Amino acid sequence: MTLLFFRTLITLSMLFAVLRFLGKRQLGELETSELVSTLLLSELAALPIEDPDIPLLYALIPILLISTLEVVFSHLKNRYDPLKAIFESKPIYLIEHGAIRQSALVAARVSLNELISECRQQGVGDLSDVEFAILEQNGRLAILLKPQKQPMTAEGTPGETMHSVIVDGKTDQNGLRLLGVDEGRILALCKKNHVRIRDVFLLTLGESGAYRLVKKERT
Repeated sequence: MTLLFFRTLITLSMLFAVLRFLGKRQLGELETSELVSTLLLSELAALPIEDPDIPLLYALIPILLISTLEVVFSHLKNRYDPLKAIFESKPIYLIEHGAIRQSALVAARVSLNELISECRQQGVGDLSDVEFAILEQNGRLAILLKPQKQPMTAEGTPGETMHSVIVDGKTDQNGLRLLGVDEGRILALCKKNHVRIRDVFLLTLGESGAYRLVKKERT
């Protein structure tokens, strides 16, 4: 019994340390690879507790290996776009500029009733008030209201939906498409701020022309 207690304590401590190392996302909104690694970690952690004949290292070494691979793989995905396109899902616009995209609902396997129900749960009773409904990478639905339906800002004007057009030094073509602008507009904004596209961490742009530019930190 004493041996089982210490094996459980060691395994629990190792699993807690690994999950802290992987970060908060591992506990909440998971990508596919993160979900797989989490399921494997929980299964591996249970083996030496359930069967005292299994050496403790048989669980601890795979736990360390899987957590290390997950971190390395996450960095590689962020660094190389082809890997991100293969292993990471993209947001799906179910409502775009106020129009329901029926083909997107079918592709995402979301019924119209589910869309209406989700809007109601977020305090939106009328789909005609919705400018964008986006099924995010974590499976949650983001609802963005039309400008005239959004809460007033501190300046007394309606809020505005801002679209990302540069993310981590790369142009976001989907953001440009939604705004109906080309890369020339982005280049002009970068030139105005004396910065190159590859040196921009985030550039968001609204339909009114308002924008926010964040430069990359120097390392």
